[in-house]
Amino acid sequence: MIKAMAVTGFLGDKAGFPGKKMPVEQMRELGTRLKNAIPGKIHAFDDEEALRDCWAWPLARENPFLAPSCANPPTDRFDIPRHMAYSNILRLQRYEWMRRAGELYPDVDVFAWIEYTVLKQPGVTEHVIQDFMAALEEAEFDALSAPGCWSKGPVDDSKAHWRFVGSCWVCPRQYLEKLFEAARTVVTLRTRMTGKISWDMNTMAYIELLDILPIRWYPAGHDQTQFTNYCERGVNRTLTPLCELAKKYQTDKGGWHVMYGGVVGTTCHNYTPAYYELFKDRREKVKRVLEIGVHTGSSLRMWEEFFPNAKVYGFDNNRHCIFSDGRIQCFVADQANPQSLLDAVSAAGAEPFDLIIDDGSHEAPHQVTSANTLLRFVAKDGYYIIEDIKIDCKPELVSKDITVPSAEFEMTYLKTGRGIGVAHCDSDCSYCQGSEGECLIVYHRR
Repeated sequence: MIKAMAVTGFLGDKAGFPGKKMPVEQMRELGTRLKNAIPGKIHAFDDEEALRDCWAWPLARENPFLAPSCANPPTDRFDIPRHMAYSNILRLQRYEWMRRAGELYPDVDVFAWIEYTVLKQPGVTEHVIQDFMAALEEAEFDALSAPGCWSKGPVDDSKAHWRFVGSCWVCPRQYLEKLFEAARTVVTLRTRMTGKISWDMNTMAYIELLDILPIRWYPAGHDQTQFTNYCERGVNRTLTPLCELAKKYQTDKGGWHVMYGGVVGTTCHNYTPAYYELFKDRREKVKRVLEIGVHTGSSLRMWEEFFPNAKVYGFDNNRHCIFSDGRIQCFVADQANPQSLLDAVSAAGAEPFDLIIDDGSHEAPHQVTSANTLLRFVAKDGYYIIEDIKIDCKPELVSKDITVPSAEFEMTYLKTGRGIGVAHCDSDCSYCQGSEGECLIVYHRR
């Protein structure tokens, strides 16, 4: 059996600058809870050293004007920009703490960095941490394993780069020293060249781009998914046939296909597994599909291949998106205008659709207008599905204004979980602050 050890760290009063985000006493309380959750399986570097003991401190000593790479240091957290530079020095110390843990515990196979205050994050509990540590001891390791929000790509060092979320990552013993050397090399070079020092996770993103260490990424947010998604990291996840088509055509509806080589933007929804469950046994029976929102046409091509006998229609208010190819035909339509939608339906043959998808403007008033106009055109045993609800944790804020045309319709909310990037409830949501996953509003005509 593999032996795992968690590593955390905290300077507290010895940080050398005032912390404004959270009182030191509250940080200590959270750290104590973390240590008590996994006794014997965690080493905490807390209060053993000061900021001047950190490996990156000499970079501040040699440059009295050292600044943080962040273009706009948040004033609610730092009195002056220099304090954020100190904070980044502290955050970079985790690479050294992980290396030193390897020296202290020669019998441990794999080490997991866990943020000292991680229990303040949405959904993270002592039980989640315990299950995560148990999972670490169940499988062999051949790479660093780190969760994140964004797809792999260039790093804009003027802001936080969330390719990796930073509160949790895992490193096999054989890469501890190499990872520290890589971090020290990247940070030293960039700091001396730019006069600015970066975050710990921006540094990890730079290391990944250099392709000098094996890094296994898996999707997660700044919440419990950093731990709960670990057991479902990319190499072990089974894609449905529809997910494979999402990957093939590069649509962001996708079923986590980014980690398999799909190249989309920084967002990937987890819709395709839900669609597959709804239609896997009736693919050949579907004759007409309509999607509001064409963009590049990638999802229309996905539907065309998934439903071999269907004509696929797309509506969009941007004339530059309109095209016809194979069984795909697009029409100009403004989903905020009922008559425009009716005209487009007439152009598409005015026959019922087996599936209508609203992936248009993502604005609630437009979603309501479209549903109230088009629900009548859903065929028997057909579906009308609304994607990209802004307030996913409260889908009733949209559905309450939608009137079904007959008692034949039943409505359900289909939770699809968190996707990648911004594929979750809106970060400005006053109900959950973005901690909830996504939801589809599904109307089924019996």
